[in-house]
Amino acid sequence: MKKGDLSLSCLLLRRFIKFIPIVLVGISMGYRTLAQETVQEAEKSTYRSEVDELLSIEKVSLLPFTDNLQGIYARPLEAHFISLIDKMHRWDYVSANNSGQILSPEELEASPEKAMQVSQGIGADAFFSARITKGPNGVIIHVSMFLTKDGKLLSQAILKDYRQFNINDLKEQTQRLLAEIVARIPYSGRVLSRESNRVTVNLGAQDGIQRNQMLSAIQIIKVHRHPKFNFLVRTEKEIFGKIKVLKVDETLSFGVVVSEKERGAIQKGSKIGPLDFVTYSGESLSLQPTAEEALEQREDGAIAFGKNAKAWQPRTPRRHADRPPERAHRRRGAAGAGLSRTRTRGPAPSLRRR
Repeated sequence: MKKGDLSLSCLLLRRFIKFIPIVLVGISMGYRTLAQETVQEAEKSTYRSEVDELLSIEKVSLLPFTDNLQGIYARPLEAHFISLIDKMHRWDYVSANNSGQILSPEELEASPEKAMQVSQGIGADAFFSARITKGPNGVIIHVSMFLTKDGKLLSQAILKDYRQFNINDLKEQTQRLLAEIVARIPYSGRVLSRESNRVTVNLGAQDGIQRNQMLSAIQIIKVHRHPKFNFLVRTEKEIFGKIKVLKVDETLSFGVVVSEKERGAIQKGSKIGPLDFVTYSGESLSLQPTAEEALEQREDGAIAFGKNAKAWQPRTPRRHADRPPERAHRRRGAAGAGLSRTRTRGPAPSLRRR
């Protein structure tokens, strides 16, 4: 090897040695970034439990309505029900192409396996089933909502013995039943997107959302079902974040995340808790005790109030007619009877002129 070639090789070797730390640092940072992303994904998954995933609904479908009148009620009410779902902004409607046997809500409620079979290929997270029955006591409308993942009943509403048979009246009742079903779902809405701390929620002015309102991000951790009919009795929830609404549209609202248990815990698909909060009057929003509480805390509070205290009310004086009949009889007596006879004859003897 020539002397010039040796010098060039040494120069290249020195440069390579200089780049080794840079390469190692880059590899280390890459592994660290990958580890951080893995940890963040793990943290996010902790706020989406298995039960919470099971109850997540984005798309819904509808099985054909049935009745005992050869479709006289079923067809128009089914079309009306589909239009109601289309107008709703909480879910996307998916048409069900079911050519098999049509089962009633009662049959599906009794067998989750059959519910899963009829929902195969629908491409929805939940589906509705309904039956209308006209009987001697009126019309019965039974509407049930099932989950496609386990085939179990999620919510239902039943109208019994309705005396109006007009289609328009029954459409109004069907709309009311749908509202009842939606109200019984254990969450109100969901987060559609998140960018930095800004979020979009699928609830708006139509749902009663107002500017500066605080929304709770929740996850459902446990469900309790009826032992026989399998519908939801109650659910256990965990609040893991708060969202403040800054702008409200008809069907959407936009806000910012003001608190969350972990960074990035609130994400797309996170559920929004119920909107019917318990509110208290301004008088109770104080650290100072009320006048009644202050009196109860005094040493003589027991004397002032005592046990099972009641507000004092003035006593109403008795009228003559309210007196017991035996007392009134004693007061009249024989003298009263004689006086009565004297009045019929004229003045008493003691009052006559002599």
